[in-house]
Amino acid sequence: LANPISDPSAQTATLTLTGLTTTNSGDYFVVVSGACSPAVQSIPTAVVVLEAPQVVTDPVSQTLCEGETLILNVTATGSALQYQWKRNGVNLTGETNPTLTISGITQAQAGDYTVEVSNAGVCPSDESLAAVVVVNPATAITTQPSTVTACFGENVTFLVQATGIGLTYQWKKNNVDIPGETNSTLTLSAVDFDDIANYTVLVSSTSCPAVTSNVARLAVVALPQASIANGLEPSICAGNSADVIITGTPFAVVTYSINGGAPQSVSLSGSGTAVVATGIIEETQVYQLLTVKRNDLPACLVDLSAAANTQATVAVTNIPQPKLDQDGYICIFNNDPTNTSTYTLDTGLPNDGTYDFEWFIDDVQQPQFSNLASIDAEAVGLYRVQVTDAVTGCTRSATASITASAPPTSVTASVQTLFFAENATVTVTVNPPGEYEYRLDDGPWQTSNVFTGVRTVLSQDNTGNHTIYARDLRACGEAFTSITVIDYPKFFTPNGDGYNDTWNIST
Repeated sequence: LANPISDPSAQTATLTLTGLTTTNSGDYFVVVSGACSPAVQSIPTAVVVLEAPQVVTDPVSQTLCEGETLILNVTATGSALQYQWKRNGVNLTGETNPTLTISGITQAQAGDYTVEVSNAGVCPSDESLAAVVVVNPATAITTQPSTVTACFGENVTFLVQATGIGLTYQWKKNNVDIPGETNSTLTLSAVDFDDIANYTVLVSSTSCPAVTSNVARLAVVALPQASIANGLEPSICAGNSADVIITGTPFAVVTYSINGGAPQSVSLSGSGTAVVATGIIEETQVYQLLTVKRNDLPACLVDLSAAANTQATVAVTNIPQPKLDQDGYICIFNNDPTNTSTYTLDTGLPNDGTYDFEWFIDDVQQPQFSNLASIDAEAVGLYRVQVTDAVTGCTRSATASITASAPPTSVTASVQTLFFAENATVTVTVNPPGEYEYRLDDGPWQTSNVFTGVRTVLSQDNTGNHTIYARDLRACGEAFTSITVIDYPKFFTPNGDGYNDTWNIST
Protein backbone atom coordinates (compact mmCIF):
# COMPACT_ATOMS: atom_id res chain seq x y z
CA LEU A 1 0.00 0.00 0.00
CA ALA A 2 1.18 3.52 -0.71
CA ASN A 3 -0.29 6.57 0.89
CA PRO A 4 -2.47 4.32 1.65
CA ILE A 5 -3.63 3.08 -1.71
CA SER A 6 -4.07 -0.64 -1.85
CA ASP A 7 -2.41 -2.50 -4.64
CA PRO A 8 -4.38 -5.70 -5.10
CA SER A 9 -1.63 -7.11 -7.26
CA ALA A 10 0.92 -6.79 -4.53
CA GLN A 11 -0.09 -9.70 -2.30
CA THR A 12 3.25 -11.33 -1.86
CA ALA A 13 5.88 -10.88 0.74
CA THR A 14 8.00 -8.94 -1.82
CA LEU A 15 6.95 -5.79 -3.67
CA THR A 16 8.82 -5.03 -6.89
CA LEU A 17 8.27 -1.71 -8.72
CA THR A 18 9.66 -1.14 -12.20
CA GLY A 19 9.79 1.91 -14.46
CA LEU A 20 9.67 4.25 -11.53
CA THR A 21 8.57 7.80 -11.98
CA THR A 22 8.17 10.58 -9.52
CA THR A 23 4.55 9.45 -9.13
CA ASN A 24 5.84 6.32 -7.42
CA SER A 25 7.08 8.38 -4.50
CA GLY A 26 5.26 7.71 -1.19
CA ASP A 27 5.15 5.79 2.13
CA TYR A 28 4.95 2.05 1.61
CA PHE A 29 3.73 -0.54 4.22
CA VAL A 30 2.32 -4.06 4.10
CA VAL A 31 -0.74 -5.57 5.83
CA VAL A 32 -0.24 -9.21 6.77
CA SER A 33 -3.35 -11.32 7.40
CA GLY A 34 -3.94 -15.00 7.84
CA ALA A 35 -6.37 -17.56 9.27
CA CYS A 36 -6.24 -15.84 12.51
CA SER A 37 -7.34 -12.40 13.17
CA PRO A 38 -6.57 -9.66 13.49
CA ALA A 39 -4.25 -8.72 10.54
CA VAL A 40 -1.02 -6.76 11.31
CA GLN A 41 0.50 -3.75 9.49
CA SER A 42 4.20 -3.07 8.92
CA ILE A 43 5.97 0.20 9.73
CA PRO A 44 5.71 2.54 6.69
CA THR A 45 8.78 2.94 4.47
CA ALA A 46 9.21 6.19 2.53
CA VAL A 47 10.12 5.77 -1.11
CA VAL A 48 11.41 8.92 -2.92
CA VAL A 49 11.79 8.79 -6.68
CA LEU A 50 14.09 11.61 -8.03
CA GLU A 51 14.15 12.93 -11.60
CA ALA A 52 17.62 12.32 -13.14
CA PRO A 53 19.71 15.46 -14.06
CA GLN A 54 19.70 16.34 -17.73
CA VAL A 55 21.30 19.33 -19.49
CA VAL A 56 18.75 21.02 -21.65
CA THR A 57 20.71 24.07 -22.92
CA ASP A 58 24.50 23.99 -23.17
CA PRO A 59 26.68 27.08 -22.50
CA VAL A 60 27.59 28.97 -25.67
CA SER A 61 31.16 29.48 -26.95
CA GLN A 62 32.38 33.09 -26.84
CA THR A 63 35.22 35.26 -28.08
CA LEU A 64 36.11 38.08 -25.70
CA CYS A 65 38.70 40.80 -25.24
CA GLU A 66 40.86 40.97 -22.19
CA GLY A 67 39.12 42.87 -19.44
CA GLU A 68 35.61 42.03 -20.55
CA THR A 69 33.15 39.91 -18.53
CA LEU A 70 32.46 36.27 -19.38
CA ILE A 71 28.91 35.01 -18.68
CA LEU A 72 28.05 31.33 -19.35
CA ASN A 73 24.59 29.86 -18.68
CA VAL A 74 23.25 26.31 -18.51
CA THR A 75 19.69 25.02 -18.15
CA ALA A 76 18.89 21.52 -16.93
CA THR A 77 16.01 19.41 -15.65
CA GLY A 78 15.99 17.11 -12.68
CA SER A 79 15.41 17.08 -8.99
CA ALA A 80 17.63 18.74 -6.37
CA LEU A 81 20.10 19.85 -9.02
CA GLN A 82 23.70 20.81 -8.19
CA TYR A 83 26.24 22.46 -10.57
CA GLN A 84 30.03 22.40 -10.90
CA TRP A 85 31.73 24.49 -13.58
CA LYS A 86 35.03 23.34 -15.05
CA ARG A 87 37.75 24.83 -17.28
CA ASN A 88 39.68 22.33 -19.32
CA GLY A 89 38.22 19.58 -17.12
CA VAL A 90 39.36 21.15 -13.83
CA ASN A 91 36.78 22.21 -11.28
CA LEU A 92 36.51 25.96 -10.74
CA THR A 93 36.40 26.52 -7.01
CA GLY A 94 33.16 28.05 -5.82
CA GLU A 95 31.53 28.10 -9.25
CA THR A 96 28.36 26.06 -8.38
CA ASN A 97 25.57 28.10 -9.95
CA PRO A 98 23.81 27.66 -13.27
CA THR A 99 25.46 30.91 -14.39
CA LEU A 100 29.25 31.41 -14.47
CA THR A 101 30.45 35.02 -14.36
CA ILE A 102 34.14 36.04 -14.67
CA SER A 103 34.84 39.77 -14.61
CA GLY A 104 38.00 41.25 -16.16
CA ILE A 105 38.87 38.08 -17.97
CA THR A 106 42.47 37.50 -19.02
CA GLN A 107 44.06 35.47 -21.78
CA ALA A 108 45.16 32.95 -19.16
CA GLN A 109 41.48 32.20 -18.48
CA ALA A 110 40.71 31.15 -22.05
CA GLY A 111 39.78 27.47 -22.53
CA ASP A 112 36.98 24.89 -22.76
CA TYR A 113 34.27 25.48 -20.17
CA THR A 114 31.79 22.74 -19.13
CA VAL A 115 29.34 22.28 -16.28
CA GLU A 116 28.45 19.03 -14.51
CA VAL A 117 24.82 18.83 -13.29
CA SER A 118 24.07 16.33 -10.48
CA ASN A 119 21.72 15.66 -7.58
CA ALA A 120 24.20 14.74 -4.91
CA GLY A 121 25.19 11.48 -6.55
CA VAL A 122 21.81 9.83 -6.28
CA CYS A 123 21.33 9.75 -10.00
CA PRO A 124 23.95 9.77 -12.72
CA SER A 125 25.21 13.30 -13.41
CA ASP A 126 25.02 14.99 -16.80
CA GLU A 127 27.80 17.23 -18.24
CA SER A 128 27.27 19.94 -20.80
CA LEU A 129 29.02 20.29 -24.08
CA ALA A 130 32.13 22.49 -23.91
CA ALA A 131 31.85 26.21 -24.50
CA VAL A 132 35.09 27.33 -26.14
CA VAL A 133 36.15 30.69 -24.68
CA VAL A 134 38.70 32.65 -26.70
CA VAL A 135 40.26 35.72 -25.04
CA ASN A 136 41.98 38.15 -27.40
CA PRO A 137 44.41 40.78 -26.15
CA ALA A 138 42.62 44.06 -25.56
CA THR A 139 43.49 47.05 -27.67
CA ALA A 140 45.62 48.97 -25.19
CA ILE A 141 48.01 51.90 -25.49
CA THR A 142 51.25 51.13 -23.68
CA THR A 143 53.10 54.35 -24.61
CA GLN A 144 51.13 57.55 -24.93
CA PRO A 145 52.21 60.30 -27.34
CA SER A 146 53.98 63.10 -25.46
CA THR A 147 53.36 66.82 -25.44
CA VAL A 148 56.09 68.67 -27.35
CA THR A 149 57.38 72.23 -27.35
CA ALA A 150 59.29 72.71 -30.59
CA CYS A 151 61.28 75.44 -32.26
CA PHE A 152 59.84 77.05 -35.36
CA GLY A 153 60.99 75.08 -38.41
CA GLU A 154 61.93 71.89 -36.54
CA ASN A 155 60.61 68.42 -37.36
CA VAL A 156 58.36 66.91 -34.70
CA THR A 157 57.45 63.24 -34.27
CA PHE A 158 54.65 61.86 -32.10
CA LEU A 159 54.83 58.15 -31.20
CA VAL A 160 52.23 55.72 -29.86
CA GLN A 161 52.80 52.11 -28.85
CA ALA A 162 49.89 49.69 -28.40
CA THR A 163 49.00 46.02 -28.04
CA GLY A 164 46.24 44.14 -29.83
CA ILE A 165 45.47 42.10 -32.94
CA GLY A 166 45.51 43.66 -36.39
CA LEU A 167 46.14 47.19 -35.14
CA THR A 168 45.41 50.23 -37.28
CA TYR A 169 45.96 53.91 -36.48
CA GLN A 170 44.32 57.21 -37.29
CA TRP A 171 45.93 60.44 -36.09
CA LYS A 172 43.76 63.45 -35.40
CA LYS A 173 44.42 67.18 -35.08
CA ASN A 174 41.94 68.86 -32.79
CA ASN A 175 39.75 65.72 -33.13
CA VAL A 176 39.76 65.88 -36.94
CA ASP A 177 41.32 63.04 -38.92
CA ILE A 178 44.64 63.88 -40.56
CA PRO A 179 44.48 62.35 -44.05
CA GLY A 180 47.02 59.63 -44.68
CA GLU A 181 48.42 59.58 -41.13
CA THR A 182 47.72 55.93 -40.31
CA ASN A 183 51.01 54.78 -38.80
CA SER A 184 52.13 54.45 -35.22
CA THR A 185 54.16 57.65 -35.66
CA LEU A 186 53.12 61.08 -36.83
CA THR A 187 55.89 63.29 -38.22
CA LEU A 188 55.35 66.99 -38.83
CA SER A 189 58.06 68.59 -40.95
CA ALA A 190 59.24 72.17 -40.41
CA VAL A 191 56.50 73.06 -37.95
CA ASP A 192 55.10 76.56 -37.87
CA PHE A 193 52.50 78.32 -35.79
CA ASP A 194 49.64 76.74 -37.79
CA ASP A 195 50.71 73.36 -36.41
CA ILE A 196 49.95 74.37 -32.83
CA ALA A 197 47.11 72.00 -31.78
CA ASN A 198 46.02 69.00 -29.72
CA TYR A 199 46.98 65.69 -31.31
CA THR A 200 45.45 62.26 -30.58
CA VAL A 201 45.47 58.86 -32.25
CA LEU A 202 42.66 56.31 -32.53
CA VAL A 203 44.05 52.77 -32.25
CA SER A 204 41.77 50.05 -33.65
CA SER A 205 42.10 46.27 -33.83
CA THR A 206 40.32 43.48 -35.69
CA SER A 207 39.10 41.85 -32.48
CA CYS A 208 38.57 44.41 -29.74
CA PRO A 209 37.18 47.93 -29.37
CA ALA A 210 39.28 50.89 -30.48
CA VAL A 211 40.93 53.19 -27.93
CA THR A 212 41.94 56.84 -28.17
CA SER A 213 45.24 58.11 -26.82
CA ASN A 214 45.76 60.92 -24.39
CA VAL A 215 46.05 64.41 -25.85
CA ALA A 216 49.55 65.43 -26.94
CA ARG A 217 49.88 69.20 -27.18
CA LEU A 218 52.22 70.77 -29.74
CA ALA A 219 53.55 74.21 -28.86
CA VAL A 220 55.77 76.09 -31.31
CA VAL A 221 58.10 78.86 -30.15
CA ALA A 222 59.68 81.50 -32.33
CA LEU A 223 63.39 81.27 -33.10
CA PRO A 224 65.55 83.69 -31.11
CA GLN A 225 67.08 86.58 -33.00
CA ALA A 226 70.11 88.81 -32.52
CA SER A 227 71.88 91.62 -34.36
CA ILE A 228 74.84 93.86 -33.58
CA ALA A 229 75.63 97.50 -34.22
CA ASN A 230 78.25 100.04 -33.24
CA GLY A 231 77.72 102.30 -30.30
CA LEU A 232 78.17 106.05 -30.41
CA GLU A 233 81.76 105.80 -31.64
CA PRO A 234 82.26 103.44 -34.59
CA SER A 235 85.78 104.81 -35.01
CA ILE A 236 88.16 105.57 -32.15
CA CYS A 237 91.76 106.48 -31.61
CA ALA A 238 94.16 103.76 -30.53
CA GLY A 239 94.39 103.49 -26.78
CA ASN A 240 90.71 104.27 -26.27
CA SER A 241 87.57 102.14 -25.87
CA ALA A 242 84.15 101.92 -27.48
CA ASP A 243 80.92 99.93 -27.20
CA VAL A 244 79.04 97.59 -29.50
CA ILE A 245 75.35 96.94 -28.88
CA ILE A 246 73.72 93.53 -29.34
CA THR A 247 69.92 93.46 -29.59
CA GLY A 248 67.53 90.56 -29.96
CA THR A 249 65.18 88.23 -28.13
CA PRO A 250 64.93 89.12 -24.42
CA PHE A 251 67.12 86.94 -22.19
CA ALA A 252 68.64 85.16 -25.20
CA VAL A 253 72.25 83.95 -24.97
CA VAL A 254 74.47 85.17 -27.81
CA THR A 255 77.96 83.97 -28.72
CA TYR A 256 80.36 86.12 -30.71
CA SER A 257 84.00 86.32 -31.71
CA ILE A 258 86.45 89.21 -31.95
CA ASN A 259 88.73 89.15 -34.98
CA GLY A 260 87.94 85.45 -35.41
CA GLY A 261 89.12 84.54 -31.92
CA ALA A 262 87.65 82.16 -29.37
CA PRO A 263 83.85 82.38 -28.89
CA GLN A 264 82.56 84.55 -26.06
CA SER A 265 79.00 84.76 -24.76
CA VAL A 266 76.67 87.39 -23.37
CA SER A 267 73.06 87.26 -22.12
CA LEU A 268 70.59 89.85 -23.33
CA SER A 269 68.56 91.77 -20.79
CA GLY A 270 64.81 91.65 -20.35
CA SER A 271 64.59 94.45 -22.88
CA GLY A 272 66.67 92.40 -25.33
CA THR A 273 69.92 94.37 -25.28
CA ALA A 274 73.53 93.91 -24.19
CA VAL A 275 76.31 96.49 -24.32
CA VAL A 276 79.77 95.00 -24.90
CA ALA A 277 82.73 97.26 -24.10
CA THR A 278 85.86 96.86 -26.19
CA GLY A 279 88.19 97.96 -23.42
CA ILE A 280 91.38 99.79 -24.32
CA ILE A 281 92.33 98.67 -27.83
CA GLU A 282 95.18 99.48 -30.19
CA GLU A 283 93.86 97.94 -33.40
CA THR A 284 90.60 97.57 -35.32
CA GLN A 285 88.24 94.93 -33.93
CA VAL A 286 85.61 93.02 -35.91
CA TYR A 287 82.76 91.60 -33.83
CA GLN A 288 80.96 88.64 -35.46
CA LEU A 289 77.84 87.10 -33.94
CA LEU A 290 78.04 83.30 -34.07
CA THR A 291 74.91 81.84 -32.45
CA VAL A 292 71.86 82.80 -30.45
CA LYS A 293 69.70 80.56 -28.29
CA ARG A 294 66.84 80.85 -25.86
CA ASN A 295 67.70 80.78 -22.17
CA ASP A 296 65.21 77.96 -21.51
CA LEU A 297 64.13 74.76 -23.23
CA PRO A 298 63.93 74.28 -26.08
CA ALA A 299 67.09 76.30 -26.71
CA CYS A 300 66.37 76.75 -30.44
CA LEU A 301 70.04 77.39 -31.31
CA VAL A 302 70.37 79.57 -34.42
CA ASP A 303 73.55 79.92 -36.48
CA LEU A 304 74.18 83.61 -37.16
CA SER A 305 77.47 83.36 -39.03
CA ALA A 306 75.83 84.06 -42.39
CA ALA A 307 72.90 86.19 -41.21
CA ALA A 308 72.47 89.88 -41.90
CA ASN A 309 73.38 92.56 -39.36
CA THR A 310 75.57 90.22 -37.35
CA GLN A 311 78.91 92.00 -37.77
CA ALA A 312 80.18 95.27 -36.37
CA THR A 313 83.60 96.83 -36.87
CA VAL A 314 85.21 99.17 -34.38
CA ALA A 315 87.74 101.01 -36.52
CA VAL A 316 90.87 102.09 -34.68
CA THR A 317 92.74 105.07 -36.09
CA ASN A 318 96.47 105.10 -35.58
CA ILE A 319 97.59 107.84 -33.27
CA PRO A 320 100.80 109.86 -33.36
CA GLN A 321 103.82 108.08 -31.94
CA PRO A 322 106.11 110.77 -30.54
CA LYS A 323 109.34 109.33 -29.21
CA LEU A 324 111.56 111.59 -27.15
CA ASP A 325 114.90 109.80 -27.16
CA GLN A 326 115.64 109.72 -23.44
CA ASP A 327 116.02 111.85 -20.37
CA GLY A 328 118.66 114.54 -20.88
CA TYR A 329 120.64 117.21 -19.09
CA ILE A 330 121.93 120.71 -19.50
CA CYS A 331 125.15 122.19 -18.20
CA ILE A 332 125.08 125.23 -15.94
CA PHE A 333 128.26 127.25 -16.13
CA ASN A 334 129.68 129.47 -13.38
CA ASN A 335 126.62 128.73 -11.24
CA ASP A 336 124.65 131.03 -13.54
CA PRO A 337 121.22 129.52 -14.45
CA THR A 338 121.14 131.75 -17.51
CA ASN A 339 124.47 130.47 -18.74
CA THR A 340 123.60 126.93 -19.80
CA SER A 341 123.98 124.47 -22.60
CA THR A 342 120.90 123.06 -24.41
CA TYR A 343 119.52 119.57 -24.96
CA THR A 344 117.53 118.74 -28.08
CA LEU A 345 114.20 116.95 -27.60
CA ASP A 346 112.97 115.54 -30.93
CA THR A 347 109.58 113.79 -31.37
CA GLY A 348 110.74 112.01 -34.52
CA LEU A 349 107.62 113.25 -36.34
CA PRO A 350 107.49 115.52 -39.40
CA ASN A 351 106.91 119.20 -38.85
CA ASP A 352 104.78 119.54 -42.01
CA GLY A 353 101.33 120.31 -40.61
CA THR A 354 100.31 116.67 -40.25
CA TYR A 355 100.43 117.05 -36.49
CA ASP A 356 99.91 119.79 -33.92
CA PHE A 357 102.48 119.99 -31.12
CA GLU A 358 102.04 121.40 -27.62
CA TRP A 359 104.94 121.45 -25.16
CA PHE A 360 104.77 121.59 -21.38
CA ILE A 361 107.40 121.95 -18.66
CA ASP A 362 106.18 120.62 -15.33
CA ASP A 363 102.64 120.74 -16.80
CA VAL A 364 102.94 124.42 -17.67
CA GLN A 365 102.29 125.04 -21.34
CA GLN A 366 105.16 126.59 -23.30
CA PRO A 367 103.62 128.65 -26.13
CA GLN A 368 107.05 129.47 -27.55
CA PHE A 369 107.37 125.84 -28.62
CA SER A 370 103.91 125.49 -30.23
CA ASN A 371 103.81 123.33 -33.36
CA LEU A 372 107.50 122.47 -33.18
CA ALA A 373 108.43 118.84 -33.73
CA SER A 374 111.72 119.34 -31.84
CA ILE A 375 112.98 121.90 -29.33
CA ASP A 376 116.20 122.81 -27.54
CA ALA A 377 115.60 122.49 -23.82
CA GLU A 378 117.31 125.23 -21.80
CA ALA A 379 115.68 124.73 -18.41
CA VAL A 380 115.45 121.93 -15.89
CA GLY A 381 112.09 120.13 -15.57
CA LEU A 382 109.75 117.40 -16.81
CA TYR A 383 109.07 118.04 -20.48
CA ARG A 384 105.90 116.71 -22.07
CA VAL A 385 104.86 117.01 -25.69
CA GLN A 386 101.24 116.39 -26.71
CA VAL A 387 100.90 115.50 -30.39
CA THR A 388 97.51 115.66 -32.13
CA ASP A 389 96.74 114.27 -35.57
CA ALA A 390 95.39 117.26 -37.49
CA VAL A 391 92.85 115.08 -39.36
CA THR A 392 91.62 112.48 -36.85
CA GLY A 393 92.16 114.44 -33.66
CA CYS A 394 93.90 111.43 -32.10
CA THR A 395 96.39 112.46 -29.44
CA ARG A 396 99.35 110.92 -27.67
CA SER A 397 102.01 112.33 -25.34
CA ALA A 398 105.65 111.63 -24.61
CA THR A 399 107.80 112.85 -21.73
CA ALA A 400 111.46 113.36 -20.93
CA SER A 401 113.17 114.66 -17.81
CA ILE A 402 115.86 117.34 -18.13
CA THR A 403 118.25 117.66 -15.21
CA ALA A 404 121.10 120.09 -14.55
CA SER A 405 124.77 119.37 -14.29
CA ALA A 406 127.62 121.81 -13.56
CA PRO A 407 131.41 121.52 -13.94
CA PRO A 408 133.52 121.76 -10.77
CA THR A 409 134.79 125.22 -9.87
CA SER A 410 137.47 124.13 -7.40
CA VAL A 411 139.28 120.95 -6.45
CA THR A 412 141.16 120.38 -3.19
CA ALA A 413 142.87 117.31 -1.84
CA SER A 414 143.96 116.12 1.58
CA VAL A 415 146.83 113.68 2.01
CA GLN A 416 147.25 111.14 4.77
CA THR A 417 150.40 109.06 5.23
CA LEU A 418 151.70 106.62 7.81
CA PHE A 419 155.09 106.97 9.44
CA PHE A 420 157.87 105.78 7.18
CA ALA A 421 155.37 104.71 4.52
CA GLU A 422 156.14 104.86 0.83
CA ASN A 423 152.53 105.62 -0.22
CA ALA A 424 149.63 107.76 0.93
CA THR A 425 145.82 108.12 0.81
CA VAL A 426 144.40 111.17 -0.98
CA THR A 427 140.82 112.41 -0.47
CA VAL A 428 139.42 114.86 -3.04
CA THR A 429 136.85 117.59 -2.33
CA VAL A 430 135.01 119.38 -5.18
CA ASN A 431 132.89 122.52 -5.20
CA PRO A 432 130.08 122.96 -5.84
CA PRO A 433 128.77 119.62 -4.53
CA GLY A 434 127.42 117.36 -7.28
CA GLU A 435 127.93 114.11 -9.11
CA TYR A 436 131.54 113.82 -10.21
CA GLU A 437 134.19 111.35 -11.25
CA TYR A 438 137.90 111.57 -10.46
CA ARG A 439 141.29 110.74 -11.95
CA LEU A 440 144.84 110.65 -10.55
CA ASP A 441 147.47 111.73 -13.04
CA ASP A 442 146.95 109.69 -16.22
CA GLY A 443 145.00 106.93 -14.49
CA PRO A 444 141.42 105.86 -15.23
CA TRP A 445 138.38 107.84 -14.14
CA GLN A 446 136.63 106.57 -11.02
CA THR A 447 133.51 107.52 -9.11
CA SER A 448 135.22 107.37 -5.70
CA ASN A 449 136.89 110.54 -4.46
CA VAL A 450 139.51 108.56 -2.51
CA PHE A 451 142.83 107.38 -3.96
CA THR A 452 145.02 104.94 -2.06
CA GLY A 453 148.63 103.87 -2.58
CA VAL A 454 149.68 107.29 -3.84
CA ARG A 455 153.47 107.40 -4.30
CA THR A 456 155.63 109.66 -2.13
CA VAL A 457 158.98 111.33 -2.78
CA LEU A 458 160.63 108.47 -0.95
CA SER A 459 159.15 105.82 -3.20
CA GLN A 460 161.29 103.81 -5.52
CA ASP A 461 161.06 106.34 -8.36
CA ASN A 462 161.28 109.18 -5.86
CA THR A 463 158.25 111.00 -7.43
CA GLY A 464 155.67 112.56 -5.13
CA ASN A 465 154.19 115.22 -7.41
CA HIS A 466 150.65 114.41 -8.66
CA THR A 467 147.70 116.02 -10.45
CA ILE A 468 144.09 115.35 -9.31
CA TYR A 469 141.30 115.85 -11.90
CA ALA A 470 137.53 116.10 -11.28
CA ARG A 471 134.68 116.38 -13.78
CA ASP A 472 130.89 116.21 -13.61
CA LEU A 473 129.26 113.03 -14.84
CA ARG A 474 127.53 114.88 -17.71
CA ALA A 475 130.92 116.02 -19.04
CA CYS A 476 130.05 119.68 -18.71
CA GLY A 477 133.65 120.46 -17.68
CA GLU A 478 136.53 119.54 -15.39
CA ALA A 479 139.00 121.11 -12.90
CA PHE A 480 142.26 119.94 -11.37
CA THR A 481 144.73 120.55 -8.60
CA SER A 482 148.36 119.54 -8.06
CA ILE A 483 149.68 117.92 -4.89
CA THR A 484 153.05 116.81 -3.56
CA VAL A 485 153.14 113.87 -1.23
CA ILE A 486 156.15 114.02 1.14
CA ASP A 487 157.43 111.71 3.83
CA TYR A 488 160.55 111.30 6.02
CA PRO A 489 163.22 108.58 5.75
CA LYS A 490 162.82 105.40 7.70
CA PHE A 491 166.53 105.45 8.77
CA PHE A 492 169.97 107.17 8.28
CA THR A 493 173.60 105.97 8.75
CA PRO A 494 175.96 108.81 9.72
CA ASN A 495 179.16 106.81 9.09
CA GLY A 496 180.66 109.11 6.50
CA ASP A 497 180.35 106.62 3.65
CA GLY A 498 178.29 109.04 1.63
CA TYR A 499 175.04 107.00 1.93
CA ASN A 500 172.26 108.10 4.25
CA ASP A 501 174.67 110.06 6.36
CA THR A 502 172.02 112.73 7.08
CA TRP A 503 168.24 112.72 7.91
CA ASN A 504 165.96 115.42 6.50
CA ILE A 505 162.49 115.81 4.90
CA SER A 506 162.55 116.16 1.11
CA THR A 507 159.99 117.53 -1.24
